[in-house]
Amino acid sequence: MKKVTIFVLTCILCQLAFSNGGIPWNDVRIQDKGGSVSFANDPEIQLKSEKLKISFVNDFAIVNCNYSLLNKSSREKNIDFAFNVADCWGEVYPEYYMISADGKALDATLRIDEMERDVNEPFISTFNEYSKLNLKPGKTLNLEITYKIKTQSNGTHVVSRFSDNVFKYNLFPALSFGNGIIDEFTLTIDKTDIAGYGGTITGVSGVDINCNTGNVVTKTFRNFDLKKHRTLEISYNIRNWYASEMIRNYRIWPEISVSSMLVEGNTEYSKWCLSDGDYMTPWVEGVPDVGKGEKITFTVDKHTNITQLILVNGFRKNEKTYTENCRVKKIRLYADDKEIGTFDIPDRKFKTVMDSNILDVAELVNIGNREWDLSTSWSSLTNSIWFDRNLTIEILEVWPGTKYKDTCISELILLNSPIPIR
Repeated sequence: MKKVTIFVLTCILCQLAFSNGGIPWNDVRIQDKGGSVSFANDPEIQLKSEKLKISFVNDFAIVNCNYSLLNKSSREKNIDFAFNVADCWGEVYPEYYMISADGKALDATLRIDEMERDVNEPFISTFNEYSKLNLKPGKTLNLEITYKIKTQSNGTHVVSRFSDNVFKYNLFPALSFGNGIIDEFTLTIDKTDIAGYGGTITGVSGVDINCNTGNVVTKTFRNFDLKKHRTLEISYNIRNWYASEMIRNYRIWPEISVSSMLVEGNTEYSKWCLSDGDYMTPWVEGVPDVGKGEKITFTVDKHTNITQLILVNGFRKNEKTYTENCRVKKIRLYADDKEIGTFDIPDRKFKTVMDSNILDVAELVNIGNREWDLSTSWSSLTNSIWFDRNLTIEILEVWPGTKYKDTCISELILLNSPIPIR
């Protein structure tokens, strides 16, 4: 077997203080080629405190890390400093990266360090930052690092699962400082932005912190032992944000025809209401009973690929119009007059619909392969439906209204989001 070698941040001539952020270092085999690591078991350098704030904005993490380093010796120390930002799968380049010491910006070099590997080994390389630090004797240096980088996602936002995004921040490389025990470690997790569209922190591992007490949660740990808390991993769900992005980027606007519509005086509840972008204006069927058997047909360009349908059910002007009128309970879909399946639409309590809460209120229908097999090739298009001309929705059952027999649908959104290739 070809010998596996990994680029090591330590060498005979350079002493590097490993920092942390992003990459799961415990999955990488670091091999020391004989060099020494700055501050390793050095009682003269003490990491007195680390203040770490991680803010989640859409599918990005904004990281602010502040180290308080005390040089207890009577000698000035000049060191090479390395900060690991991320691994190199996917989009790893940070949107921005800044490092400063005592408020003064430092020159930083960002680069990807690759490794040689056996053909059977997974590819792992690291995105690192390099800079120089000067520690005065008997003085404390405040080192601040800020960057913004995409979080990890497996791409299932193109299906109904909308899997969690994950951010990994490595605490254990800071063992390079002193004895690996921080007098005071303060962690802040800010979910304010993602909470605006129903996003939630779904899990935190590596430290004991409760993220359910507010949008901004802070906890301070005393005598924090990095040997016991090596990797911080935060998972969060932003399904509504992904859905709104899909609507913005991948919605198609086909021609629509309906089998009937309700007209009341000068008001027409027409087919245009199904694609006007206004979630409070419905199409209403126009037959005497509740509309079973009524159809909506989308006419598209030849050989169109559709992955999903988002159905905004009911008359959502207000809670009264929503409950008094009927809502769709079961539909059947046809592609070019060929049946592709029936779908149950659950009834939901009234809530005003916005892009920011679309999946909490509307129904997401996968109109291709409903058994999403993620073990198969993502480059295949089995998770979508292709058709040449028409996609038809037939109403099979309805949820009854408390007053009227009119069945209402406020919006129908067709998506042709691309299937990711991994």
